[in-house]
Amino acid sequence: SVRLASFLFYRILMTDKDDRLGKVFATTSGTVTFWVLSFLWGFVVLMPHSMSCFAASSAPLDGAGYAAAGLAAVAFVVEAVADWQKWTFKNKPEGKTTWCAEGLWKFSRHPNYAGEITFWWSIFALNAPNLAAHWPGLALGAVSPIFITLLIRFVSGVNLAEARNDGRFGKSREYQEYKKRTPMLFPGVL
Repeated sequence: SVRLASFLFYRILMTDKDDRLGKVFATTSGTVTFWVLSFLWGFVVLMPHSMSCFAASSAPLDGAGYAAAGLAAVAFVVEAVADWQKWTFKNKPEGKTTWCAEGLWKFSRHPNYAGEITFWWSIFALNAPNLAAHWPGLALGAVSPIFITLLIRFVSGVNLAEARNDGRFGKSREYQEYKKRTPMLFPGVL
């Protein structure tokens, strides 16, 4: 959250606007709705870790736990690098007239979202041993990565970005080829 908020704050400082939120913050109801939904989002995605903190007993960190923590760290870096690569690309002259296909964007059309989804599944996996003592806790903890995956894939992230890019570049043969050869999220999977 701190990484994303810092990046978005920096971007607004550099551009003096946020095209995605300008209309939302134009009204009081839009602003209140945004902050209430942001709170609920934060509450839901932090559930596995919050519930793990209050578990009756704590499972020791084993190899799977270290792997989950390592994957979370890698996913965090992927998300940050992807955001930075797209930001620097958009500030180049060609960034005004074409799509980003540099760096991680050569391997995924949305590596930032792939990193975000992977991060939250990793956090769930890291906390699963503490939640597994009572299956309802494990099931409730699984709501977090399922929620973020569905939100990013079908509601706010990928769909909006795909529609925006299709609207801007959809008639380009090169863009259509990029879409065919580049997975939406995860190379070799989706």
